[in-house]
Amino acid sequence: MTAESERGADMLMSPPSSIDATAVGADGARGDELGAPRVELAYEPRYQRFIVKKKSFTQQFSHVYNKRLLALKGAVRQAAEKRWGKEGEGGGVKFVDRLVNMREGDEWVVIGTTYKAMKLRPSILNEFREDRGISMAVVAPVGSFTSEDDSLVLEDESGRVSISGPGIQSSSLVSGLVIAVKGTVTASGEMLVDDWCPAGIPPPVPPSPSKKVGGRHDPLLVSLLVDFVAGYLGGVEDQEGTSARIGRVIVCGDSVAAPSAELLSGTGPSKRLNAEQQRLVASPMKELDTILALLAAAAPVDVMPGESDPANYTLPQQPLHPCLLRNASRFGALKRVTNPHEAKIGERVFLGSSGQPLLDMARYTTPEAEADKDAKPACLRRLEEMLKWRHMAPTAPETLGCYPFVTEDPFVVEECPDIFFAGNQPQFATSILEGADGHKGRVVCVPAFAATGQAALLNLESLECTPLNFSSTVGGGVDDADGGGVKTAAPADDNSSPAMEVEAAAAD
Repeated sequence: MTAESERGADMLMSPPSSIDATAVGADGARGDELGAPRVELAYEPRYQRFIVKKKSFTQQFSHVYNKRLLALKGAVRQAAEKRWGKEGEGGGVKFVDRLVNMREGDEWVVIGTTYKAMKLRPSILNEFREDRGISMAVVAPVGSFTSEDDSLVLEDESGRVSISGPGIQSSSLVSGLVIAVKGTVTASGEMLVDDWCPAGIPPPVPPSPSKKVGGRHDPLLVSLLVDFVAGYLGGVEDQEGTSARIGRVIVCGDSVAAPSAELLSGTGPSKRLNAEQQRLVASPMKELDTILALLAAAAPVDVMPGESDPANYTLPQQPLHPCLLRNASRFGALKRVTNPHEAKIGERVFLGSSGQPLLDMARYTTPEAEADKDAKPACLRRLEEMLKWRHMAPTAPETLGCYPFVTEDPFVVEECPDIFFAGNQPQFATSILEGADGHKGRVVCVPAFAATGQAALLNLESLECTPLNFSSTVGGGVDDADGGGVKTAAPADDNSSPAMEVEAAAAD
């Protein structure tokens, strides 16, 4: 057992002592383990709208689309007037409030919700018809379901109309978008679209001056991450320059790997899990509990559930139950939050998800050509489009499971966050989006730590985002005498600070 694992085991063998309790208070204050006091940031949870208080599944999902259209119709109308001019002005266009009021031959601008008809999209009815059974019906499909035969429909409370033409491409759109389209209705009842526009980036919340901040996995990488946040790595300069300025850690879901189907199948005619299988199923959560307890002893932590975590499947996912994190939940610095998650940290508003909406969008849009090396990563482009569409889960509930809300659509982005993020992405990517009023927001694709060994470090004052690269090598070869260190690497992209690398060596 390594010295680090022994220290972690000793900390978790008993309830937090008086020393543990003062390491990090509920306000995020840091004890004296660091050479410098840890930065303290004001924290205001804003994810209350994602909490499902009274669960009922008797209502239809049509309420979600209706509330989404009502919430975004005014903003889309303003964006359309800015793009094509107001009705009645010279060269202006004619707006129609309801689809059924459009007349043949005239050019109209109408606002509605998109529906994408796709022949390749899996259908549970077809699977039952083919006698594949329930087990086949619930398997998540992989890859893209787009084809040349896909078509778009625009609908509102009055009806629907097929839309096509040179001004709109079905390959880049998904179901559930509230947009304005400009075009002409033909004799067949189809609308030929010349142009279209979404609501655009939402208006900002004016920020105030703030303080600076800076499953299947390699256990050493997680240990390096915890030690880096706690200030155990590097010298006094590293502690004061980076570790002490980490005011909060957000864990973006998918913290444990889902058990394999073979493991869950059980043994014998009863298909019950034996003692060893039960231990294997529970061990990832126990390991996560240990890691989060160590993190919460060092800094305030927000823990979001993800697709592979033991939480409800539909969005918004509710906070992880405290019984799953028996040790970590004892720390006041640990906050079990929803997915999606929204909070005001310092004077900056964070809004993001664990990545399911981006993954679902990838299945129903055409991938960009790989030949263009200057093109943005697909995950970053989709995340930017979500902010411009003012909706963080546009494919819900059509292809992405969500709760059937009646009074509102909580996934509508009414105010532009300072940081809009998505976790568990294939790579680190970031950009700055600027709204019509000059407000700038940082968009961040947070890489999956288990696959990449990367985390994202954000400066709340400048909004600079830096990837932290954690790596381990076998056989030695690091400069630091203690077997670990922090060094600066090449810049990750044009919009971020130079990447920081944390390395450790393991003896043969």
